[in-house]
Amino acid sequence: PTTNLDAPNAESLAAALLRIMEDRKGQENFQLIVITHDERFA
Repeated sequence: PTTNLDAPNAESLAAALLRIMEDRKGQENFQLIVITHDERFA
């Protein structure tokens, strides 16, 4: 879904995903899979 986002919203989504990853990094069973064709986001 990131392909049609403007830069500020894509950056906000990336920051939110990073916060989720940081909050869950101590959990052994946590996985986050992001699929995108947007090379800037990846």
